[in-house]
Amino acid sequence: DDALRALSSLVELNPGDPVLSRDVAYSAMEWGRGDQALGLFRRVAAARPYEPQTYHALAQCLASAGKPELAIFYYELAVSGTWDGRFGEFNQIVGLDYLRLLTQVQRGEVETQLTDFADARRRTLEAKYSVGQPDIVVQIAWNTDGTDVDLHVMEPTGEECYYSNRDTRLGGHMTSDVTQGFGPEMYVLRKAIPGEYKIRAKYFASDANRASTRTRVFATVYRNWGTEREVIERKTVTLEAGKEMHDLATVVVK
Repeated sequence: DDALRALSSLVELNPGDPVLSRDVAYSAMEWGRGDQALGLFRRVAAARPYEPQTYHALAQCLASAGKPELAIFYYELAVSGTWDGRFGEFNQIVGLDYLRLLTQVQRGEVETQLTDFADARRRTLEAKYSVGQPDIVVQIAWNTDGTDVDLHVMEPTGEECYYSNRDTRLGGHMTSDVTQGFGPEMYVLRKAIPGEYKIRAKYFASDANRASTRTRVFATVYRNWGTEREVIERKTVTLEAGKEMHDLATVVVK
């Protein structure tokens, strides 16, 4: 909490910097302070309403803060919008995340006054976005525009899943490459074999005109996606100039 207060003071000194607000908000999410991240992401949305990743982040924060009705509102805003093609398969990724929340409502894990709407919406999204209940799902987003960050996953077989090898023999699948900023990118593996899955980010290119805020990657790793045994790990990693590959997390399957 003290660290978050210290970081928030930077935002107050630079109220017109949405990149910094997004940066601090991702740190708050990593530390389990989704309710504190809300105000920061709302600042970003007000300043840059054309960036859908902010609505996705707001939905995630509200869901974690126990406010499912508002989370559903922002998920609807994100998944129903027609966004710039440079954001890749954003609708697919946010649709899966939304479907996860709606499934939790169906199982009674999340209480809401919108149960009937959630059930009807869940059936619609299942027909369009469902990937079942994969063993591993990895999502990344980042805080700076004009930046190319690539998600890489090294599977136990030695095969690497990334933008040039989007489908592996093991069944891993990578969404399309986002080269201009913010992401998201996602890796899905339906059936994981025992071994280590090394998750990394490649700092391929950055906006050299921006020196005030370094690029940071916010990674979310799901084990047993969408099931009652689901485990979530969130991590924020600052990318270093001159270093291409950065370790984000390692998933060990026994």
